[in-house]
Amino acid sequence: MSIPDGYKLVPVEPTMPMLNELMRWRECGNVTAWYHILNVAPTPPQPIYDEAAEQEAFEAVNPMPDQVTKFKGGYAPTGYSAWDAQDFCKKWDGWKQCAQSRAKAGEDE
Repeated sequence: MSIPDGYKLVPVEPTMPMLNELMRWRECGNVTAWYHILNVAPTPPQPIYDEAAEQEAFEAVNPMPDQVTKFKGGYAPTGYSAWDAQDFCKKWDGWKQCAQSRAKAGEDE
């Protein structure tokens, strides 16, 4: 799930801090009160991207060619003419970007 800029995910039921802000700002009008209510609304925790787990999952479905060297957080081709190695590294980069995006959007919970 991706939340667009300018929007905020809030609880379905208002929290006590939200209700307190409503009471505090109700005299100022709906728009001002709404702004203050949203400022105190809790934000859901975001999942943490686990690169080691992603690398393990990636290797489970993508056998590593002989021409690839593994290092922390990634891979490197050992020879520039090794097309399989370069393809493997590009696949990993794509996998990693998708996993980071999913974690940021909260889709891996």
